[in-house]
Amino acid sequence: MDPITVNKLLSVADAIEEHRVGNQLTSAAFNRIIAKQGQVKDIARRVRDILRVFEASRFLVPKGLNQEVLCLTQDYQNFISAWNSGNLLAMNQELANYPPYTRFLICLQTEKTIRIPQRQDRGVREDLGRYLKNKYDLTFVAFDTFRTWVICVGQAYLSPFEESLCWGGEWDEERPSLECFKDTCYGSYCQIDKTSGYANLGRLADLVCQKLCISFQAFEMKMNQFINTFPGEVKLAPATIRRELSRRFQITTIRSRREILKERVAAKLRGVKQLPQSRWLEHRYLEDGIHVNGKQIKLIRWEAKS
Repeated sequence: MDPITVNKLLSVADAIEEHRVGNQLTSAAFNRIIAKQGQVKDIARRVRDILRVFEASRFLVPKGLNQEVLCLTQDYQNFISAWNSGNLLAMNQELANYPPYTRFLICLQTEKTIRIPQRQDRGVREDLGRYLKNKYDLTFVAFDTFRTWVICVGQAYLSPFEESLCWGGEWDEERPSLECFKDTCYGSYCQIDKTSGYANLGRLADLVCQKLCISFQAFEMKMNQFINTFPGEVKLAPATIRRELSRRFQITTIRSRREILKERVAAKLRGVKQLPQSRWLEHRYLEDGIHVNGKQIKLIRWEAKS
């Protein structure tokens, strides 16, 4: 059984929130949710496949012997609470209840870096598929799906310049320390190209994420902490100094559901009858920089040491 995409998982979870009564959901309601998710030839099979994923994730369980009623577990409640607040680490902790995803996390943490083969490189893809199956009991399809999960929740970093998936789970509120983060940032800043003393924050992030084994989301969080803790250490700029940018180095992260709900309320207040389809994921580009105190910042220049 291969997993579902993160878009599908979030879409189904959001629909469950709209249709559940307390901590219960009827099987008929679950079937209707899946039927509305898109055109599928075999709805019954699709329902079974997605239900198995949710049950294996410990999000849903049948109510005793009554197969017509599904109970939402505490793990599901924890997942929704984490998604509402945008707590990526807590979301990942709940997603890791899904055994194949746990094996994927172990695989990535063990391997540290896995090069992503191009679609046309069939031989390389087949070799990687055999290796993953033999060592970690993962199909290549599962690996291809989970790499989006793990990037979105900030447990991995996809290096666009090397086209490699890197383990990025070595972070939380305390790790890495701000001193370690600052030193690594400065060392990386000295390595990359600069214009008028400014370096691109995305290029800086690419080096720092790989050196510290953290994700792009972790870099963004730590950089905000660093800037607020050490004011005057660096100078930031939102505008991009004229240089050619690549638009293919995409960063993907999960949007908090609270933000999505606010958008829906605002649309209703404007009198919108047909609400637009919710965007579960935020897509940015590496060279667009990071969000700093609510603003998008692209450039950094070290003041104290340079």
